Amino acid sequence: MGAFFKMIELVILTLFSENIGKSIIYKLKKTKKIIVQYKELRICIYILLLPIFLICEFLVVCIKIILVWILSPKRYGDIKYMAHQAYQDKTKLHLSVKKIYVRCKLLNELFTKGAEKKVSYGEKNPDIIFYVIRPYYFLTPNALILNNVANLLTQYYYCLQKLSYAIEKGYVPIIDWENYGKMPHSEDFPIYNTMNSWEYYWNQPCQYNLDEVYKSKNVILSTQNIGQFGYIPNCAMVPPLNKYANEISKRCPKYAQYIPLNCETRKYVEKYYERLFPKNKLVLGVVVRGSSYGFHKTQFSSHPTQISIEELIEEVKKYLSEWNYEYFFFMNEVKELVDKMKEEFGDKVIILPRLRDSLYRNTDEKKNPMYKSGNKFQTNLDYITEVALLSKCDSLLGSMSSGTRTAIIWNNQKYTHIHIFDKGLW
Repeated sequence: MGAFFKMIELVILTLFSENIGKSIIYKLKKTKKIIVQYKELRICIYILLLPIFLICEFLVVCIKIILVWILSPKRYGDIKYMAHQAYQDKTKLHLSVKKIYVRCKLLNELFTKGAEKKVSYGEKNPDIIFYVIRPYYFLTPNALILNNVANLLTQYYYCLQKLSYAIEKGYVPIIDWENYGKMPHSEDFPIYNTMNSWEYYWNQPCQYNLDEVYKSKNVILSTQNIGQFGYIPNCAMVPPLNKYANEISKRCPKYAQYIPLNCETRKYVEKYYERLFPKNKLVLGVVVRGSSYGFHKTQFSSHPTQISIEELIEEVKKYLSEWNYEYFFFMNEVKELVDKMKEEFGDKVIILPRLRDSLYRNTDEKKNPMYKSGNKFQTNLDYITEVALLSKCDSLLGSMSSGTRTAIIWNNQKYTHIHIFDKGLW
C-alpha cells in the first residue's frame, strides 16, 4: 500500500500546482482517515483496491530486483538515494520536475566524479600510499544545495572524517583545497605564499607537499562527499546533543592533533588570549550561533535550533553563579547580540574585536560583508581565533554548531563542565 500512495502523491504534485496539489493530498488523507475508522468499510475498500496495490508493489519490487542484478552495490545505493531524494524534493520542498531532474544530475556527479579513486601520477615514493583529502564536491550554491554552502569549520570536520580513515588505514594524508575548484573561503591572491586555502590556517598532516604527491606512484583521491567512516561521530549534529558533545570530546582529539593550527594562526590566537583573558581567573566559554540558521529557520532541518539571546542571558547568570565564574568569553558573529551581552554584563564579558554581520542587514545586500572578496581570510582567521579562545576556556555553555563542536575537539577534554542547550533541530 505504501508504494501505491507514494505514486498517487507524486502524480498529483506533478500534474497540479503546488497549492492545488497540497490541497488535494490533504483532502485525500482526510478522506482515508474517515473511511478507515469503520472496520467493515476499511476491509471492503482494501479488497476492491487490492489488485492495484499489488500491481504497484510488484512494479517497485521488479525494478529493485533488476537494479540489484545489473548494478554494483555502490551504484545501487546511489540510485536508491537519488530516488529517495527526488521523492523528498517533490513532496517536502515541492520543487518542479525540471529542478528535481537537475538535482538528480548533480547528485550523480557527486557519486561518480566525486567518488574515491586510486590513481598513479609517476614513479616517486613507491612504498607510500598517499591519501589526498579533497573538498566537498559542490563548493558554491547550486540546484542541489540551494543557498547553503558548508562553512569553514564544517569543511574542517569533513576533512577530519577523512583524516581518521586515512590514519586508520595506514595511508599518508594530505589536504588539497587548491586544485578542485575555488573554495568559498579562498581569496583571489596567495596567503602565506600559498593558494591552498587549507594552509591559510592549518598545517598539513604530513611532511610532504602536493607537488611531490602529484608525482607519486600510489595515490588515493578521497571521496568528495561528506564521508562517514565510523572512527569519529557523524557530521550531522543529532540530539541528544550533550551525548553528541561527549562523543566528540572523546573520539576526535586523537585525529585533530595531526592538523594543528599553523604558526601564524597560533601567534594570532595567543596575542588575543594574552590581551583579553584575565590572569589567574576562571573563564566560562559561551557560544550561540547568531545568523544563518541561528534565529531564522531555514529549509535545512538538520541544523540544531539555537537558544534565544534572552534565554541565554538568564542561563549565563545562572551558570556563572552555579559554577563560580566571574568572567565569560562570548562567541557570536552578530553585532546586535554581542552588544546586548555587553549591555547586560559589562566588564564580565570578553569579546574578540572583529568584523561582524548584522541581524538588520539590508536584505538587498545578498553578500554577507564578512565574506566579500578581500575579507574572507581575515573573517575566517577571526572565526578560528574565536573558536580557539573558546577552547581555552575552563567550561563551555551554549548551543551546538560547527564552531561549538570544533572548540570541544580542540579543548581535548579539559573543560570542567560542558552544557549544550538541546532544543532539537530546525
